[in-house]
Amino acid sequence: PVPDPAEPGKLPILAAHVNPQGDDVGGERVMLANGGGQAVSLEGYVLRDANRNRLPIPDEFGSVPARGAVTVTLPRGSMQLSNKGGEITLLTPSGAVAHRVSYSKAQARREGEMIYF
Repeated sequence: PVPDPAEPGKLPILAAHVNPQGDDVGGERVMLANGGGQAVSLEGYVLRDANRNRLPIPDEFGSVPARGAVTVTLPRGSMQLSNKGGEITLLTPSGAVAHRVSYSKAQARREGEMIYF
């Protein structure tokens, strides 16, 4: 049987760049991984921050390849990754939580480093 891509844990948030060097705008990124044997379409998936700001994943990303990853850059005016700690949630097209991660102020303080979950 084909695994349900909306099943929690099938498309985890692997890492985030919450405090890039210099201006954060256009530098904040979230990496999504797919450990499964089939590509998972990102159509309808949404990223959400701790303040419930939402970013529908742009169509240009298409899908996450089998045993691969994609990195979503957060545009100005979308969601924000606080340098004081926060939370990132990936929502399925039906609105269910696919994966949720959090990071601390100490982790976010390290400018230019990716945080791995």
